[in-house]
Amino acid sequence: MPVPPRPPVCGVGGVTATNEVPLTRPLALVTGASSGIGEDLARVFAREGWDLVLVARNGEKLRALGAELETAHGIQCLALPADLSEPSAPEAVWKALAGRPLEALVNNAGYAVAGSIAEVPLAAELGMFQVNVLSLVALTKLALPGMLARKSGRILNVASTVPSWGATTPARPSSSATPRRSPRNCAAQA
Repeated sequence: MPVPPRPPVCGVGGVTATNEVPLTRPLALVTGASSGIGEDLARVFAREGWDLVLVARNGEKLRALGAELETAHGIQCLALPADLSEPSAPEAVWKALAGRPLEALVNNAGYAVAGSIAEVPLAAELGMFQVNVLSLVALTKLALPGMLARKSGRILNVASTVPSWGATTPARPSSSATPRRSPRNCAAQA
């Protein structure tokens, strides 16, 4: 008699020891997982049999993706809505792992604010810096000791190439050491 499929456990507590299924698969944490590259990477990990912690601001999208991946691939998934522009978010995300060893960290969350630095509100600039730099560093510092102790693990930091395209405003000069590329000729210069 075939075993009935396990119901999805996506949600808070989805990767804790209270689940019926043994937690023997490797665990990957993917930030910015609700769309784009982060969603695609989550799908790759799921297809390869990894359990997932999906992090992004949009909890509804995360829960839908997590339930889909659990059903399709028989993995466990924790959808963890978190705003990484909040300084306390990386620590809260880490605590949600409940001590489960992390084998892969994908720091994919990030965004840019448009406009002259003189015109963009300071809070917007600081929020962007918190997500793009400080949260990435914090999550890396939280994950790395366990990976080093186990001599196992991987970290992928995803970054944009937009700054190398030479998109500047008078208040945001580009570095003379940075090659200037346009979207039209990036492939030719790569």
